[in-house]
This record gives sequence, C-alpha cells and structure tokens, in this order.
Amino acid sequence: MKRFCILFWLCLFFSLTAESSDTQTDANQAAEIESSGSKECAEVSIKTDPAVTGEKNSGADANLNEIEKLLSSFLASEDVDTLLQEHQLFRSIYNEKNMQPALVPPFEVPRLFAAQWKKDTPACLIESLYLYKKKLDKKKDVRTISRIFRSISQLKGLEYYSSSRKKMRTLYESSYVIDDPETKIKQDDPVERAETDFSVYALQKDLTFGEHVYRYRFISDDNSSGFISTNNDLLKYKVFKAVKPNDLQVSICVTDLGDYLLIHGLTRADFTSLSVLRKRVQRSFKTRGEAVLKWFIEKYEEKSE
Repeated sequence: MKRFCILFWLCLFFSLTAESSDTQTDANQAAEIESSGSKECAEVSIKTDPAVTGEKNSGADANLNEIEKLLSSFLASEDVDTLLQEHQLFRSIYNEKNMQPALVPPFEVPRLFAAQWKKDTPACLIESLYLYKKKLDKKKDVRTISRIFRSISQLKGLEYYSSSRKKMRTLYESSYVIDDPETKIKQDDPVERAETDFSVYALQKDLTFGEHVYRYRFISDDNSSGFISTNNDLLKYKVFKAVKPNDLQVSICVTDLGDYLLIHGLTRADFTSLSVLRKRVQRSFKTRGEAVLKWFIEKYEEKSE
C-alpha cells in the first residue's frame, strides 16, 4: 500500500510538470498576493493588449470626467488611477477571509451576477475590471453586446497563447447550444430571442476539462449585457475530480458608457485543495476569461465597422 501511494503521487507530479513554467508564474503571482496582507485588490502585472484595452487617445475624452466620478463611487482612489492609466484591474485570491467581489460596477446586471453565489465562501475568486475605449462607433448599443454573448457556437476554435509551450493553443474545440443535458441535441444560437433574461444549456469541449455541459444565463437591460455560466457536470483534470457540479461560476458583464465599455469578469469556484492541481486549475480559469474577453472585443469591433 505504501509503495502504491508513492507511485500515485509521483504520477501526479509528472503529469502536471508539463505546465511547469505556467505553474511557476502562478506561484510568483500567489506570493505577490499573499504579501499584500489584508489588501482586497492585489494587482498582477499583465501586459496591456491593444485588442483588449483599445488604443490610448492623447486628446480629452468628452465623458472621461463622468467616468472618473462613476469609478470613484465604487473603487478606491488608487484603483481608479490604475484603471484610467492601465485600463485594467485584476485580483486572484484563494481561501482567504474576504472572498467577496470587490470590483463590481454599480449597475443592476453585474450586481445581479455577483449575488448569484449561494453556497458557502468559494475556495477561489478571480475578478477583473477593464475600461475599454471604443475605436469606432461611440453610440450606446447594448443590443450588439447581447448578440455577441449569445453566439456560443462562435467560441469554437477560440485560441489563447500558452506561455509554457510558446505557441497558440485551442481553448474550445467545440461549443454549441443543446436542448437538454440528457439528449444533447444541437440547437441554434439564441441571438434572436426577445427575452432579456433566459437560460440555455451548452456543450463545450476544452483542453483542460474535456467535454461537458454548462448552463448559460443571459441578462440584459438598458445599460448592460452579459452571461453567467455554471458547470452542470463534474469537471475532471486528467483522472482527478476537480470541480463538482454547480461549483464553478463564470460571469462577464459589459456596461456601455458611450465612448467606453466597462467590462467586469468574475470567476468563483470550489475545488480540491491539492496545491499543484489548484495552481493549474486557477490558471485555466484565468486563461479562459482572458480569451473570451479578447474574443468579445474583436467581435464587437467587427460589428461596429
């Protein structure tokens, strides 16, 4: 029995070291967060991507003063400065006392998404806030935002850059709406549905967890549009049970401010506390959110042309 246990842990170790450089990055980021003590918002160095943040404009923006006042109503002054200068805020925490969202904009839809976690405190919380300056059409258009998010099938083939492999990798090998978790009959994307609050099931296959069913809830109003997804199945990493059903929630909500989009991303999850596995799974959550965000911005600018 003792020999079996040793072999088991050796197998686990070598199965995860394929992403060794990614894991080291996670360890460095975790150390930075832990060293911040009781600070709620731990900044992580992320390179500014023009496809996500939009290009800076040296001229005065018409509604920038109003946006700064809005940001000051729910963010600390140093976070307002960071968001205006770097266009993004990011926090990632694990098993700490304060596991509540701290970057939620004061609008109905993002607040509704933030209130959806009904269980005990999650083990992991990853939160981001982006201020994106539109490149083209500056008019307010929540309907376009909603239609993009509802296009689940267009996530197929979505790629991300793997820092460990130094190349692009496919995030979603397949992605489409289904009628039911049991029959799994493929359906059209619900882009034309008139409801402003409804749910569908989607079958998605990714490189981390494999093929599973997720529940997507779409909500829109006059200011914001977005989705919150929940895993319907048990998620496994290799042979290990990683996340139980309904223990992973991912939401992205975009609020249209005219010249700018305010984008809030939130991931909460309960999963095994095995340290090496935790780092790998946390990185997967972060990578997934960043890839979907970049995909949204690209689609949004295409629609605005």
